[in-house]
This record gives sequence, C-alpha cells and structure tokens, in this order.
Amino acid sequence: MTYRTWPLALLAGAICVFLIVRLCIVRAPSVEPAVDPSFVQLLSNSDIDVYFKKTRNQNPRQQQSTTFQQNEHVDLLSLAYPHHLRNATRKHTESLDISIHVFAWRRAKSLKRLLSSLQEAEYGAERNIPLFIHLDFGSTVTVKELASSFIWNFGEKKIVESPEKMGILKMMIHSWMPKTDSSLAIFLEDDVQVSPLYFQYAKWCSKWFIFQASDRTKTQPQVAGCSLYTPRLDEISPTPDPQNPPMWLPPKLEQGAGVFLFQLPCSWGAVYLGKYWRNFTQYALWRISSNSTADSFPPVPGGARSNTWTNSWKRFLIEYMYLNALVVLYPSFPNQTSFSTNHYEAGVHSVPDGAQIAVPDLLREDVDVRFTVPVFSRSDHSRVQKALRLFEGMSTADLLTVALSHKTVRGLPELTARAKEYQNEVRRAGYNLHSFSL
Repeated sequence: MTYRTWPLALLAGAICVFLIVRLCIVRAPSVEPAVDPSFVQLLSNSDIDVYFKKTRNQNPRQQQSTTFQQNEHVDLLSLAYPHHLRNATRKHTESLDISIHVFAWRRAKSLKRLLSSLQEAEYGAERNIPLFIHLDFGSTVTVKELASSFIWNFGEKKIVESPEKMGILKMMIHSWMPKTDSSLAIFLEDDVQVSPLYFQYAKWCSKWFIFQASDRTKTQPQVAGCSLYTPRLDEISPTPDPQNPPMWLPPKLEQGAGVFLFQLPCSWGAVYLGKYWRNFTQYALWRISSNSTADSFPPVPGGARSNTWTNSWKRFLIEYMYLNALVVLYPSFPNQTSFSTNHYEAGVHSVPDGAQIAVPDLLREDVDVRFTVPVFSRSDHSRVQKALRLFEGMSTADLLTVALSHKTVRGLPELTARAKEYQNEVRRAGYNLHSFSL
C-alpha cells in the first residue's frame, strides 16, 4: 500500500466498523402489554389486581398514576381500569344518552345552590350532557334570571317554562319523553344538592346495574334506575305523626359499604331508565284521569302513607313500581354519605299531606339530619371506588333487596309474587291495567 492509497483504506475501514456497530445495537422495545379482546370485555377484581401487580415492577415513568389533585378530573371508571384498557371498558358508558332535569318555581336561593353544585361536579371529558331547567308557571323574575344567566359548560342548556300552573306532579310526568328505551334522565328538585362525584356514580351505576356490563342494549331485569341519595327514615310505613316519620337506616352490608336494591323510588336525586319511565308517565296520566282517581282504586298494600300523597308524582311511581316489582339501586355508605342530599326547605312536600302553603325564598338556617345527609367530596373518590368495585359484575340476585315496607326480603322473586297479588286486586276492583303491568 502506497502513501497515496492508505487514506482511502482507512476511510473504508472506518465505514465498515460503523456499520458493524450500528447493526449490533438493539433498541429496547416500548412496554405496551398485549390486550386480549375477551379480557377487555369484562374485568374481574382479580384481573385488575394482577394487572397492578405487574405494573409495580415497571419503570415508574411507565406506570399510570391513580393519584389526583383536588382540581383534577376524577373518573370512577378511570380509577377502576388501567390506562390502555380504559377506552374499551368505558365504550358504552361514555356513549350513554343521559340528560339532567332541574325543577324550580320560586326558590331562587335553593336553585342557585343546586346549579352551583352541578357546575362544580366532575364530568370527565363529557361535553354532550343536555341540561333542562323546568320552571313552573308563576316563577319569580329572580328565578328566571338565574336560570337564563347560568352557564352550563357540559352541553346544551334549555329552559322550559310552563304556560300554566302545573305543580311538581304534572311537571315531572311531562318533563321527559325518552328517545329510546336505553335513554337515561337525572331528576333534581331545587332543594337538592349534588356531590362532585354524582355524575361519575350515575355512569357507574348505569353501566353495572341498569344495563348489562357486556352489552348496553340489554338491561338488568326489574331495575328502574339508581338513587343518588341514601335515606335515614321510613317515609312509607303508617305512623301517628306523619310529619315526624320514624328513623330508618339501610341494612348493613357484608362488604361494609356499597349498594342495595330498594322498592322505593327516590325523589331527592336519581337517574331513571327510559324503558320504564315512558310507561310510568302513561300510567300516571291514566291514574290522574277521571277514570281512575276514585277512592275505589286499591291502595298500595301495607298501609303505605304514599296512598295519601295527593300532590306527589312519587305516589304514582310507587304504585307503578309495586305493580311491576321494580326496584331502584341505592348507595349505602357509613353515615349515609351520598351523591346527593336534600335540604328539605319549605314547599308542598314539607307540610301535612294535601296542605298548601306559600313557598318562601329562604335557605334553611338549621340542618334537619333526618333528610340532609352528607355528600361525598372529590377527596373521597378512592374509597368510593374501592367499595363499589366489589359489586362490579354482580347480578341483581347477588344484592340485598329491601321491600317498600323497608324490610329485607328474599330477592326480586318475592317482590314479583307480591306484584301479582296487587295486580289481581286492582283488576278485581274493575280496573284494566292495559300495558301498565309489564
């Protein structure tokens, strides 16, 4: 090799060494666990535990944090499922056709408190939640201005003003006509206040107990909706003092906290399924017509006090649910902490049955602990999720069931048997139930 050719040889050697080193370098593949489609459909608690045990061994940067700051969005579904499975497991939950209905008349201060709690709640990425504010005829200028100026950041807002005095009974049964059987609606009267977690709980409840978790086109049998509220008293059983009904607490759950089935509908914050609500409104209209309001219509068995509630939509929903052995899913947590509460402010419901009073625009200065229960805060999301996760995948047969009498029964079959007896009693009295008995 001459002095003229050695630089070329040196350059060629360097290129060869570079190519060899390049080929020997192996990049570490990105960590992304493989997903079995069947695994995504329905995760059991053990599946979730196995996943988190595996992720503990990963690089901390590759783990999905489940810690939230006070001002960050909280999603019960996000807490329950790993990040790479979240879209699949929330598929039908995020596509729920769900609307919110608020009812008001002359209590502007109460309405403001409710609307503020709605605005401050957690909705995740949801931005298509219609809000309907229903105002009865004669609502005050302050109430109208409050409803008009309220900014709803999570969907369309619509104000519905009644052209004539309707009262809460007719307002409720005319407020919502479900687009489909799977449509959902959350009903809130103005003296209710919601927890920041209420909407996330409504979605969780809808996924696991209104619909079948694996197929949203199929509903769970006999579940008409989900209550956001846990009661502390028995408003149904006969009592010598209707204004001071006896205290009652939900039966203790083996899990310590969670959910149970109750034959009593909730009027202090609840989500209802269109399949049953549509049929109920037809039943209620039939009942308040001249053909079925006679005293001869058989009362709900057991001496239920609701039989005397002349101005209550809840009275007719109790009848309808009893006739069809329907139940509502209720939360049950220590101290009856709930996803909504009722401040029990002056109104038609807070006076002796059938009485009428003027409705003052005042917030209560005291707290009636019989009705006003504590609500969950954002900081409670972890313990709420932990308790609810124990019930995911359960059927209605696995849940504790409470009858309208506020006594525990042996599941839905016992309520079905009672429903048939009541149906027969109504028919013997000369009333045709048409399609109102499912």
